[in-house]
Amino acid sequence: MFEISSNHKILIIEPHSDDSFISAAGMMIKNRNKLNIDFCLITASDLNLNHGFVSRESRIQEYQEYVKYFGGQLVSVDVVEHSTPLDFESRLDLFPKAALVKIIETAIFNSQPDVLMFM
Repeated sequence: MFEISSNHKILIIEPHSDDSFISAAGMMIKNRNKLNIDFCLITASDLNLNHGFVSRESRIQEYQEYVKYFGGQLVSVDVVEHSTPLDFESRLDLFPKAALVKIIETAIFNSQPDVLMFM
């Protein structure tokens, strides 16, 4: 079993702003004071939800607060005329795959993590 320690740098790469919360919130909350964590958000767009409209800017603001709660750093990537988070939420399958791979490679290079978590 892997033991979390502040000596380990963790990079979470997630396509949507709630993916890490849905999949790893328990571990993250339990180890909140031990985490040395970077977050890379791939996409954020405007959404029309059942309870109303949520703007891209509002979603990014909420994500920044989420990252701050865990004492993390937001890793932004600028590659080939694209910056994260991309405005491609529901159309990520149409985004150029080579550019997406370059974004992920750059996030990993910039963060230099010991542990990589794809959500």
